[in-house]
Amino acid sequence: MEKLNIVLNGDPNFFDSKPIIIKIIPIWVRLPQLDIKYWGEKCLAKIFSIIGDIIKDDNPTKSKEN
Repeated sequence: MEKLNIVLNGDPNFFDSKPIIIKIIPIWVRLPQLDIKYWGEKCLAKIFSIIGDIIKDDNPTKSKEN
C-alpha cells in the first residue's frame, strides 16, 4: 500500500525512461445477467473489489428491483 500511495500521490515515476501517468476515473459498470441473490452490499463489494471501490449504487440496486 505504501508503494501504491507513492505512485498515485508522489512525483512522476518512470518505466523504460518514460513517465508513468496514472489517472483515476469513475466508471459505470452494468452486470445485466447478475442474479438478484448477488445484489447485496457485501456481495457486490466483493465482486467489484477486482476493479476498485464502489462509489455509489443506483436506487434499483439498493432496493433490489430488477
